[in-house]
Amino acid sequence: MAYIQPDKTNYGAGEMSYGNFMVPTSNENTGGALHSFNMIGSITEMPTIADRDTIPVNIYSSTNTGFTDNLDGISSGRRRIGMLVYVLETQKHYQLLPKGYFGNNGDSTLAQFNALPEWDRARLLHPEQGIDGFGSGIFNDQSGFVPGQGLVYTEVPITGVAADCWVEIDLLNSGSTGATKYLAYVTFTAGEEINTITMVDPNSDANFATSGVTTSISTGGNSEKFAEFTFANESSSPVSITAFAANMLSNEYKITSLNGGGDNTQYILSNVTMSSPNSDNNYVGNIWTAFENNKVKLDLTKGNIDYVRKGFPTKEAHAYIVFIF
Repeated sequence: MAYIQPDKTNYGAGEMSYGNFMVPTSNENTGGALHSFNMIGSITEMPTIADRDTIPVNIYSSTNTGFTDNLDGISSGRRRIGMLVYVLETQKHYQLLPKGYFGNNGDSTLAQFNALPEWDRARLLHPEQGIDGFGSGIFNDQSGFVPGQGLVYTEVPITGVAADCWVEIDLLNSGSTGATKYLAYVTFTAGEEINTITMVDPNSDANFATSGVTTSISTGGNSEKFAEFTFANESSSPVSITAFAANMLSNEYKITSLNGGGDNTQYILSNVTMSSPNSDNNYVGNIWTAFENNKVKLDLTKGNIDYVRKGFPTKEAHAYIVFIF
């Protein structure tokens, strides 16, 4: 079914029609037209994840026809594919996308979605709509007579969890350049070993992403002091890596852009898969297509980035590592 724009001509079940937009009775009227959480789709705000998960689809005690009732082919109840919810509890936005469709763990299309029975579509939009025997579930078109109850329809089983249809959206880091930045704060011991690695956003303004990064520390075969990073949310290699190493004697940072040449044994992308697209002797690495499986290994030995500690009063050295994707 193609997308249909509901209007009074083809949607006779509407409660109210209008020929123009609504306005307040006066400019001094401080009341709103309606609450965002009563909209079909659009953008709304919820206090908690649990509140987000209770946004309803249409339910019936018989065969689910929620998409027919809403008519547009992409909504049932107040849930509409593509709608956004901001959750105060997590301070994050979430987009409603049925699992397996539109980039949510799959790229099936609207045509494929609308080819499903309405009850299966409803289950994809509300994976945990309850099954309790009181008619609050999602029912298919199979029914049978039950003594004392009459005609009873079969409830569609729950096959997932409530979060399956919600995809976290990072609107703050989706600027026009498409660049995502990460900032690692690395501390060192008096013995010139890597002490800690922490992903930070210094001003707490989402200028630097901090989620989806796994860090570790290792020692190489030639005593390299490796700081290791895996970026689960990035499918392509970073376009730049820059180190700012602190000099605690002079209160300065020495800047090293990796890699300037000649020291390429200290900076490595590991876990790379090599494949031959044309099944010949020419190979490519997956660093531009599946970088989330790769690991960045940076040798932060003192001589590579030139950090300096202060002995008295003691001020241990640190470095900031900036990754731009």
